[in-house]
Amino acid sequence: MTDMMVAVSVAAGLVLGACAADADSAAKERRILASIKGTPREREAPRDILVNKPDYVVFVPKQPLKLELRNPRETGDTYNDHFQVLNNPSNGHYYAFWTQASKEGDIDQHIAFSKSVDEGMTWTEPVIVAGSPCRARPMAIASWQQPMLSKSGRLYCLWCQQVSGRGLTGALFGIYSDDEGETWSAPRDVKLPRTDADDPDPTVPAGWIQWQRPLRQGAQGQYFVATSRHGKAPYDDAPKCKIEFWQYDNIDDNPNVEDIKVTYFATNRDALDVSKMTGGPYFKPRPAREVEALEEASVVKLPDGRLFALMRSSIGHPVWSQSRDGGKTWSNPKALLDRDGGKPYLHPRSPCPMYDWKGENAASGIYFALVHNKFDFKKDYAYQDRGPLFLIAGRFNPAAKDQPVEFSEPKMFAPRTWGNSFYSSYTVQNGRGILWFNDLKFYLLGREIGPEWFDEGARAAVDFTAPLGKDIRALNGGNIGPNLSFAGTFGNCTNEFAALRIPMTRLHDVPLANAGMRVVDVQHIFGNETADPHDPCNYYFIQTDDYVSRLRSICPEVMYRLGPSIEHSESNYYTHPPSDFDKWADVCLGIVKHYNDGWANGYKWNIRYWEIWNEFDIGNRMWTGSTEEFCRLYETVARKIKTAFPSVKVGGPSFARFHPDGVRNLSEDKAHAFLAYCRDRNVPLDFFSWHRYGFDLKPLLDEPALMRKVLDSYGFTRTELILDEWHYWPPDGFKRKIITDPVDGLASANAAVFAVATIVGWQDSPLDMSCHYTVGGLLDYWGAWDSTNERTKLYYALRSFARMLDYPHRVAVSSGNDGLQILAGMNADGKRAVLVANFKTGAERIRLTLKGAGGVRFACTRMDDENNEARREVKVEEDGTLWLDGAQKGRSAVALLTELQGKEMP
Repeated sequence: MTDMMVAVSVAAGLVLGACAADADSAAKERRILASIKGTPREREAPRDILVNKPDYVVFVPKQPLKLELRNPRETGDTYNDHFQVLNNPSNGHYYAFWTQASKEGDIDQHIAFSKSVDEGMTWTEPVIVAGSPCRARPMAIASWQQPMLSKSGRLYCLWCQQVSGRGLTGALFGIYSDDEGETWSAPRDVKLPRTDADDPDPTVPAGWIQWQRPLRQGAQGQYFVATSRHGKAPYDDAPKCKIEFWQYDNIDDNPNVEDIKVTYFATNRDALDVSKMTGGPYFKPRPAREVEALEEASVVKLPDGRLFALMRSSIGHPVWSQSRDGGKTWSNPKALLDRDGGKPYLHPRSPCPMYDWKGENAASGIYFALVHNKFDFKKDYAYQDRGPLFLIAGRFNPAAKDQPVEFSEPKMFAPRTWGNSFYSSYTVQNGRGILWFNDLKFYLLGREIGPEWFDEGARAAVDFTAPLGKDIRALNGGNIGPNLSFAGTFGNCTNEFAALRIPMTRLHDVPLANAGMRVVDVQHIFGNETADPHDPCNYYFIQTDDYVSRLRSICPEVMYRLGPSIEHSESNYYTHPPSDFDKWADVCLGIVKHYNDGWANGYKWNIRYWEIWNEFDIGNRMWTGSTEEFCRLYETVARKIKTAFPSVKVGGPSFARFHPDGVRNLSEDKAHAFLAYCRDRNVPLDFFSWHRYGFDLKPLLDEPALMRKVLDSYGFTRTELILDEWHYWPPDGFKRKIITDPVDGLASANAAVFAVATIVGWQDSPLDMSCHYTVGGLLDYWGAWDSTNERTKLYYALRSFARMLDYPHRVAVSSGNDGLQILAGMNADGKRAVLVANFKTGAERIRLTLKGAGGVRFACTRMDDENNEARREVKVEEDGTLWLDGAQKGRSAVALLTELQGKEMP
């Protein structure tokens, strides 16, 4: 066992990459700031536009922010709301519509239009398509537009038209353009049926708003939209706001506006209403302050065809409902939880938009929403301070019993302490998603929604069309095989050990794992150092014979460590330098002869690897002599064995404290003295072994390359590199809790995933073999079994790697995170497999891009804190995207994906 020195990560900044990123950021900032040149904001608050980190600027008001400074004869443009952008798939152009005025509800409220022909980088000067152009020339107010684009390219803009009094809603008016908004038809109204919530007097306009633009979510791709319906039905005890749904049936037929057909779904008594809420109790505002409300719903489509609506409310939470029949009927509304059966999000009476990350009708199963995540239930009203907006990433959960979309922890999106009321829209074009939002109801901006919001950097790519021309390397060696002790009581674990496909087992500390046994160590085999080493009667081999015999049947390679096991006792018994180096070398040669030449009633097992001693650099627990004495002992034994058996490999010395990075060395002098000694005296060194314990993957993954340089510098260019003792060791590992800590202890999922991630990360390193300490059982926390031969987390993690060996032909992979190690391969039949080792990335989801595997079904076998080998079927999207569960912050998981054929999982 090693001294267990804790590895400390040395950060290395990627200077060139950082500089490039900084340059890109600075260039974008200059571009955004240039958009306010010549406007009052250049003088009033020149950097204010940067607060919510826009990537695009559609409009900056030309009028001053202060009302008293505005010119009433110029276009009122300082209020910009209900910002709706759509893109034309035929030419890539963007069209933007919004409600604009001097201030909200003012007499100059109107509909503005602009377009972009360069993917949103520049926009035309806005034109007014409906409503009052300015306060000096008031007209009937136009508000809350609903743009739609027919399949042939006709562009429609419908809106709420004031028809009497000062109401902001009323009739549905509209226009269309056949030349991308250069010219427009005369406005006409669409005849709408009345509802129970409308005034009995038909001359009184209806109260309704559609805040989100209609999306193609109808059963046959028709435009579909949620509608907020205000009023008091005869069966209501007070005025309310409810949600119903409209379908624009014939837009793709290019009708005149007056011929547009609208179908109502879930209206009147079927509308979504606070009174239908289930799972309460919920906050209720005082009737004198405001009405009970469900309003301003967003609608997304789920992968199984269901529609899911998220809406703002007066109950202190966002609210959701779902439809299983294309929007005709909807489930009773419920407060939005972070996941099925989880905790509710908080939210005042403010927009909470939700979108499909991949597009309005993608049904991708990947979503995002914006919430304030705050509400004060001590207040008696729901229109509370809104504060910052947070993005919550959503994912479809087909196994959910109730809420079908689960969400991540909120991430800061818009940090303003006020003014975050996003009446927004979302477009996807050329794989780039843009949220178009009205910042402060003043600026009109766009911001790209990239994968960083969903996977926190845990993303990786596999290219099954790019074979590497090399196979997976079985670097999953270990220390200690199946035990002899207690095998009669708890079984011998040989079948389980065989399933791990361990390529090499090092015989170190075997006596520590086999109580009462005289095995492996030199002093146990040759107990009387004064006896004749040439007389076979002076050796005790039988227990070691049994141990190695069983091991050889299930492991192709054995490394026999010559010397004692580590001593954790008060006194040192066997770690002193032998009194006679030559005689001790003869004893070692006798052991080699027994197992490779049949001597002393032995075997011809051709054990190739013979390691001389262990960790002489840690002090008395392994060596009480000097460095010079150890070098002489090594030389004496190595020469004697190589002379008699030139085909075997001798090596060592299994350094514990030598770090080749030159930063953390505690045994630098001893290591260089040993290497110089072997070089200068031409001492055989067929393999160089060392040990490492740590908690950081990066130094461990980098170490073989550094060690290769060290060996090469001494001329040992053909000496094999074998890291033959290593294990996860948490930062506070010298505390006793490492034994029992279920999260970060030696037997935890973190430790198990660390092992697999490291083996995967070494695939392209110069390392020739690694031997994890341990695989065989040692106490209850070191190996793949505990003291009663129950499997540990390590067992299941190592078995996932072993199964990858059935798919040996590697293909190209890439990962954006050192903690996310990916291995992918194919077998001779072309079947595919991927091993994903997610070590403490902090990502709750992992995004894989599997090129060449679109639509493929995989069996996913997962090991984490809660599961050993949980299995489920997953299917890759047609574009190659596959989302996997990650792990909570500070936790880890391994997932093995193996391709399925046929109907069922085996």
